[in-house]
Amino acid sequence: MDPKSLGQMLRMRCSQYGSKTAMLAPAKEGFREIGYGELFETVRAYAGAVDSLGLKKGDRLVIISENCPEWAFADWACQTLGIIVVPIYPTLPPDQAQYIVKDCGAAVVLAGDASQAKKIEGLEGVRTVVLKGDGSVDAMAHDGKHPIDAAEWDKRIDAI
Repeated sequence: MDPKSLGQMLRMRCSQYGSKTAMLAPAKEGFREIGYGELFETVRAYAGAVDSLGLKKGDRLVIISENCPEWAFADWACQTLGIIVVPIYPTLPPDQAQYIVKDCGAAVVLAGDASQAKKIEGLEGVRTVVLKGDGSVDAMAHDGKHPIDAAEWDKRIDAI
């Protein structure tokens, strides 16, 4: 069966390739390998965290961050939930970042750090959550409080 969405493709390839290396992540010394199976479980945890933010299929979420594994995990999670990701270059000044957030109608902004979150300050109706660190989407994905049922997640992937 050919995948009909990026979420289906991710699920299929992670099942197919299992422990083979899917990506490399920075580590204290060099890089660490993340296998397809680990990637899939990490994306599932992120899907639970993103889902807990109250977004629905078709909603828009902005990511304004430097490149990092958490950026990719959040993006994949959104792909599996039908949430539209609007990336913003982290080098854009606040006025341009705010314009994009307002123009696309984003309800949530995932900010790579406090300096990126500060660029969005003052926008009404927009929730800003940091990508990693205390209170972040990454922390939510790993705290065990935001699980997403595997069967429900499969249904949502297939509904895209």
